[in-house]
Amino acid sequence: MLAVCAVCSVIAVTVSIFAFTRGLAHSDMAAKVLFAHEQHVKHQYFPDGFCYSTGVFILGIENLIYFFLTFIEDWVLCRQAAQFVQALLLFGSVFIFFRTIFGKEKGRIGFAAGVILLALPLSDVVYDLYYYQAAYTKNVIFLLLLFAAAGKIMAEQNRRKKQIWLLVFVLLTVCNNFGIRNIMLIEIPWILTVLIMSFDFPSGRFQTGLC
Repeated sequence: MLAVCAVCSVIAVTVSIFAFTRGLAHSDMAAKVLFAHEQHVKHQYFPDGFCYSTGVFILGIENLIYFFLTFIEDWVLCRQAAQFVQALLLFGSVFIFFRTIFGKEKGRIGFAAGVILLALPLSDVVYDLYYYQAAYTKNVIFLLLLFAAAGKIMAEQNRRKKQIWLLVFVLLTVCNNFGIRNIMLIEIPWILTVLIMSFDFPSGRFQTGLC
């Protein structure tokens, strides 16, 4: 049943992206599209004369848009295709996270539940940040992969630590869904603190037994 709900959630996201985002123009996403277009026209990764006031773009959805611009002239369709691929990468990072922390069997259940959590229209904040605007979904993908790597170190063969790790992940996801966009100010320092505390400098190794 979870798998069916997860598939339906992915279909709902796909339909939403391709059917309802043509008329949406967010300023942050517009900057990404303009940047990709400049890259495409000038054949430069950092085009001369481009206004970088919204931040320096290194890796993100603009790279996907640039890729599709080489095959498709419709920039709106390129943006939608990039949003769709990025959504798949998001769901893939959810799979890697749960598979890494909980193993094969429980990881499937967690993955299905995670996809449903990220795809359900609990509020327009979720769809706006992850699928419509989608300018910073890469941050969520990066953090999920970082959670997976750090969680593997800290939670290996320790059931209680796995439960704590999952609880923190759920709480941070819920906070993000309520629109706390600066959640990274909490997540990144916390993860780095965990990694630093678990590293044994004399041996040069991570100690999974440390809390």
